[in-house]
Amino acid sequence: LYTTEPFDQDSQWEASVAPSAFWNLTPKSRVSLGFIVGPSSIRTKVGNSNTYEVHGGYFGQVTRKSSLSFDFSFSHQTPKSLETPEINTLKLGTGYIWQFTPKSQIIFQAIRSVQNTSSDSVDGGDENATAKGDSHFTNDSLTVSVNSRLNRKLTAIVNVGVSHFRNETAEGGDESTEGRQFTFPVSFTANYMLKRWVQLRLRYTYAFRTGNEKADTYRGHSLTSGVNLVF
Repeated sequence: LYTTEPFDQDSQWEASVAPSAFWNLTPKSRVSLGFIVGPSSIRTKVGNSNTYEVHGGYFGQVTRKSSLSFDFSFSHQTPKSLETPEINTLKLGTGYIWQFTPKSQIIFQAIRSVQNTSSDSVDGGDENATAKGDSHFTNDSLTVSVNSRLNRKLTAIVNVGVSHFRNETAEGGDESTEGRQFTFPVSFTANYMLKRWVQLRLRYTYAFRTGNEKADTYRGHSLTSGVNLVF
């Protein structure tokens, strides 16, 4: 909600409902299935849409010290105004957990996200005609996480990852929007159990990104702190 006059038309709202179900196939494996549906609206009406998503997953034990998981989701955005794009997104992921000591585990995670966006715009030569444009992106990421319980109250987590992002347009589209980027994030997290119902969290993240264009290169540093309360 923007209360100032120059930006009050940017005020927007959205709502969603997300039921899900879980079924334990065996004592050591389970499957999940769910969906999300909800509208989004802005005062200018440019951007109004309905979003639908279905997702599912599987988690099961492979050996006494390792487990495997698979996840998928497909979402569709239906436009409710001419300028709003139609978006289809498919996401696939898999993960492997290895408990190499009683207090430490390694998690390997790979995710691929594919999105296609179709939008209509007013043709520059005729204000009554529209032109359709399509863009497509693929985002692949690989993450390795080491989680270790240092003592009864302190847990340390180290994440190292790499991701590859590529954006493409349909033939005859705006090639200036195409590009390729590589990102290398690293994070260090400490969780401290102050009480059984209070947990303190401190995380430092460093990320380096490079790409086809000079403007794509950046280095980012962030420090995040938080508190979890369980009632």
